[in-house]
Amino acid sequence: MIPEEIVHEQLELDIASSTRKAVKKAQRGTMSKLLHNIWTQPLSRLFPFIVAMAIVTSVILSPSSGICETTGTEEHATTATLRSNPEFFSASVNDRKTTLPTVSAIADDSSATVGTVTIDLDSSPTLRTGSGIVEITTSPKVVSRQRQNASLPLQVDRSTTEAMVRQLLDLEKRNLYGEAFLLACQLVRENPDSEFAYEAAIRTAIVLSHANPTQMEPEIEYFFREAMRVAALPGRFVEQLAHFYERTGKVDKYRKLVSDYEKTHTKDPDYWVTLARIYATSGDVQRARDFIEKALKQAPDAFPLVLVSARIYRELGLHERSKEIILGAVDQNYGPWQMRSLLLEFVKLPVFNPPDVALVLRAALANEVRYRVARGVADTLIRSAEEHRAFFAFQKHLTERISAKKAADVEMWLAALMAIREGEDQEAFNILISDPAKATPVIAFERASALSKHGRHQEALNILSILLAEQPNESLFRLSLAKEQVATTQPLAALETLAPITFEKLDSDERSDFLETAMTAALMTQEPPRIVDLWLGLCDATTFAELQAMGDLVVRALEGSPFAEKLEKYVTDQLSHPDRWPLYALHARLCGRRGDHRAEIASYAAYLKQAADDTQMLRFAAQLAVQYATSHFRIEASGDRHSTATLRVVDEHLSDQAIQFYRQLIALQPAVPDAYSSLMQVYQLRGEVEAAKKVAAEFVERDPESPEQLAAAASILDENGFTTDALHYYEKSLRIDPSNYAVWVKYADVLRVIGECAKAKTILQTMLERGYVQQAGAEAQMAKPYNQPLLLANLYKLAIACRETTSLVEYLSSLQSKPLPGKPEFLLSSAKLCLQLGAFDTAISAVQRLQKDYPNSPLLPESYLLLGQIWYTRNDRNKAIEVFREVEAKFPQSRAAITAGFNRAVALAAGGKIKEAIAAYRELASKYPDNDHALGALYEAAVLAYRAQKDTATCESLLTEFLATNCQDFPLRKNAKRALERLRAGQEPFPTEEGEQPQPSS
Repeated sequence: MIPEEIVHEQLELDIASSTRKAVKKAQRGTMSKLLHNIWTQPLSRLFPFIVAMAIVTSVILSPSSGICETTGTEEHATTATLRSNPEFFSASVNDRKTTLPTVSAIADDSSATVGTVTIDLDSSPTLRTGSGIVEITTSPKVVSRQRQNASLPLQVDRSTTEAMVRQLLDLEKRNLYGEAFLLACQLVRENPDSEFAYEAAIRTAIVLSHANPTQMEPEIEYFFREAMRVAALPGRFVEQLAHFYERTGKVDKYRKLVSDYEKTHTKDPDYWVTLARIYATSGDVQRARDFIEKALKQAPDAFPLVLVSARIYRELGLHERSKEIILGAVDQNYGPWQMRSLLLEFVKLPVFNPPDVALVLRAALANEVRYRVARGVADTLIRSAEEHRAFFAFQKHLTERISAKKAADVEMWLAALMAIREGEDQEAFNILISDPAKATPVIAFERASALSKHGRHQEALNILSILLAEQPNESLFRLSLAKEQVATTQPLAALETLAPITFEKLDSDERSDFLETAMTAALMTQEPPRIVDLWLGLCDATTFAELQAMGDLVVRALEGSPFAEKLEKYVTDQLSHPDRWPLYALHARLCGRRGDHRAEIASYAAYLKQAADDTQMLRFAAQLAVQYATSHFRIEASGDRHSTATLRVVDEHLSDQAIQFYRQLIALQPAVPDAYSSLMQVYQLRGEVEAAKKVAAEFVERDPESPEQLAAAASILDENGFTTDALHYYEKSLRIDPSNYAVWVKYADVLRVIGECAKAKTILQTMLERGYVQQAGAEAQMAKPYNQPLLLANLYKLAIACRETTSLVEYLSSLQSKPLPGKPEFLLSSAKLCLQLGAFDTAISAVQRLQKDYPNSPLLPESYLLLGQIWYTRNDRNKAIEVFREVEAKFPQSRAAITAGFNRAVALAAGGKIKEAIAAYRELASKYPDNDHALGALYEAAVLAYRAQKDTATCESLLTEFLATNCQDFPLRKNAKRALERLRAGQEPFPTEEGEQPQPSS
């Protein structure tokens, strides 16, 4: 319940935030009554309840956040304010505490309910959460009658229902679900008989209840019941409530809801569809089937029943029945969305029959004019064909229909897409231009794209002009047309075409296309005002990477152009206007283009005075300043002496600027170690060693007793060569938290660097032998291995540094008979390390112990592969071949078997047994006809036949055999086709980078 003292005193609680504010005080019973009566109560009585619902949010500030200043009308602050107002002061309410639901306490743009939090109102005006600090403010004033219309703790345009709906959707987009819920409640109050109002209330309430569903269960149930009362088709609300009960584990309520509906709502227009959907998603597939068979008799053509029944029969394994239902629906007069849904359900069946799929495809996409929608379906269909290993069968069927002049537009289009998927762009182009009469928007756009790639820009432009006239709001068509206008030297037309596009609504690829096309067009005009206006218009909406890309375009376009001087002069003149400061980023690029790096850095500094929180630009400018600050000069001795020396000269001005940038970056991101490390490097370049060390001390001062902070400071020092200083911080960190094994590893590495090999060895060996133990209450769990590959790699580095590789091998050998955490993993990893050290006997011993002691380990196949590789490395190819055969026999269905097959062929070829190797490759391909990797063995055999024996006939036969398989490794197929063409033309079939002799792998 909302604490009585808060209700009685009518305290307003408001949390300041720039992006979020939510939620309600929700307890079963009291809240339900409040919500039930909210529509009829005077606001003066309800205001404390409403305000208490918008309570806790993270403090993530936005410079554009607006506030409603307090005035004589007692309007209180809206969301998104941290500024103090006369009416608000720090929370302190007589040692009271209150427990409140928290919502949106997650950084950035994500939002979720994270549970409840108890706030001690008298101890502090702030509360630390996992994502930051929230601030609590209160007002002791009684709500006056003049505020009766302010039913929400934020400003709302209540002039029309449409305006309120628009604001609600906007709140949801911004993840302000607390406010969205309150606004939805207001909508229900004003529209008690409208479905849309209840939909909004249900939707926002469910989001708020995500972390603790029982917290808002009464309100959610109430809204659902009311929605069922007013809805023309109440079944969908029944279905949604059933899913809510199922998701929240309310089994009894779920059963009662379904039972009551089944018994008492038989006359509802959506009765059969509703129950079919509920049963279909309940997990009780057999019951769903029984009901669906009854339902289909009542409404055999109802689309939802058709789709659900097809799905149920598929899940029951009755694939023919599912197929029959979908094919029977092809001629029904369903809408495009329904037909697409049937197609996507159809391709989930285990059998992919090309004629049937093509039939459903024609029904689903024959009249589809939206390219994006059609492309999404086509991509799914192609992916499904690959998964069913029916890609080439489907492609063949489409090709046959095209040859017979029976193919629909969508079939020709899909055939072209499949050719593109293969990497055969020319084949796709030929398909697309073969019949210009096929001109539906989908194939027409693909044809225009293909024409553009082949340099036929005017033809592409003509097609795109028609498409854009038909679909003026399709940004894809608009962007493509603008690119063709640029290609045909029509920059002004391109800019006009791009003008209606809202840049922020484009996806990342479209944004890149837009920036490149627009900036290229503007530069083609050679009109500085146009270029500057475009830059200014885009700056606010672009990311740092996009801003840099725009600069790159300008620099490339101005290469060797006399227009560069004119543009720079105009940009410099414009910088006298304060509101044009984003041009400093462009001015910096122009200065850098002509090599004036001091002016370039000065422009970045001016830009960052205005955009002081742009961390990416700060980091970039700092790195650039460091790069420019250091120059290298080579001095060669005169006369007969040949000695040389390289001097590094540091520009003090530029290094000062780099320091300033890094200081700004640290102020913005004080917990990020990278900026401190980079700042240390600048000081070191200047020869200011003590100043560099002080930077690490500054980092530690943020929290001197934090082991993480100490360890991070140690890493910073270590990275910058202050190994001895790092040692102190590592030791202090480990004294506070000796359980951090990652820090122990770094500490051991520092000991190695300073020559303390014995200490480092002891640490690494102890970690390897003991592992780590996690505590579960008072009972200790069994030790687990800690990153054995990392520990072994560090032991290897230590052995190399101390020249103790023999000792390391002996140590690893001694551990083979000892109990260790993660022993199978250790045996395999240590065997690999011994192989690297040339200790073959120890490596073989480790593998054999793994195979003997752990016969059921999942590492067994890999261990056999490694054993074969060890014998191969020892030049005992016969034993290697024997081991690889053993892998194929013991683990025939594993990936290891395929790898072993390749390795066996490689070993045979290395021993000069070329025919046997080719036979081994062929054998591998025949064993696994549905595995692309195994089928690729035929290509390797062709390479071997040609390179080892110059046997062109066998090579041609093998390439032809490979291309006749169902291998869907499209890049490899393309290589094989080209090799076969070159071979038949009497040329070298394999470029040097192709077909190099492979080596066995594990």
